[in-house]
Order: sequence, then C-alpha cells, then structure tokens
Amino acid sequence: MEIRSFLQSKRLQINFLVAGSVSGLLYWKFLGDGSNLINSVWYWSVLVGAALGYILGDVIDESRRKQQEKRERMK
Repeated sequence: MEIRSFLQSKRLQINFLVAGSVSGLLYWKFLGDGSNLINSVWYWSVLVGAALGYILGDVIDESRRKQQEKRERMK
C-alpha cells in the first residue's frame, strides 16, 4: 500500500515524465540530426526528455501546492 500512496502523490510528475520521454523519442526520430550527444542516439533523447518532464511536473506540482496552502490560510 505504501507504493500506491507514493505513486498517487507523484501522479503529475510521472505523467510529465512519460510525456517528456515520448517527446524526447519524437525529437530524436523527426528532428535529431545526430550532431551532438543528446540527439545522436535515441536513449539519450528519451532520458533528457524524461528528466525535463519530471522537473517541469515537479515545479508545477509545487506551485499548485503553495497556491492551495495560501488559499487555505486566507480562509
């Protein structure tokens, strides 16, 4: 049950991680020219996309939590 609650609390980050991974793969497939380390092989593009997606999801989640706490204090 502990894993389920962890996944539930990180749902937004996981969704952005998956979206970032898919975006990285699509970037490699359609836009990557192989001229640098990130887009020379598919797994680097996927890893970078996943990391950026997770970070973006974490920033959005933190911002939402702070806004919610601020609204609760205002009541």
